[in-house]
Formats: sequence, C-alpha cells, structure tokens
Amino acid sequence: PWLVAGGRIIVNAITIETLAATLEYFHSNSEYEYETVAVQVNKLRSVGAYHMLQAENQIYIITAIKKG
Repeated sequence: PWLVAGGRIIVNAITIETLAATLEYFHSNSEYEYETVAVQVNKLRSVGAYHMLQAENQIYIITAIKKG
C-alpha cells in the first residue's frame, strides 16, 4: 500500500546512524516535508539525602508528511 497525500511517517531514532539514514532519505526525496525533534529524557536518582537528575540518551523523532 502506498502512502496517500497528507499521510504521515513517524520515525523514532536512538542512534546517529538511524537519524542520518532517515534524514538522507527524506532530504533526497522531494515528495516529503519533514522535521526532526530531539527529546532528552532524565531519570531521578538518590544521592544521599539529595536527588539528582541523570541524563539518558536523546531520542530523535522525525515526522514526514507526503506532499500532495
């Protein structure tokens, strides 16, 4: 099945290689408009009597919309 005009593709990437391959695909394919958002996630952990946010890896969310 083919994606209809106005249809969306959402890609979640956690590696730079996946991000690069996805961006390369959409950049070379003029049928799509796309944007990328990076989301940072933190975990709260105890450090003695205190609490500290510990950063986790970023998640990249690429949203592409087929032109039509």
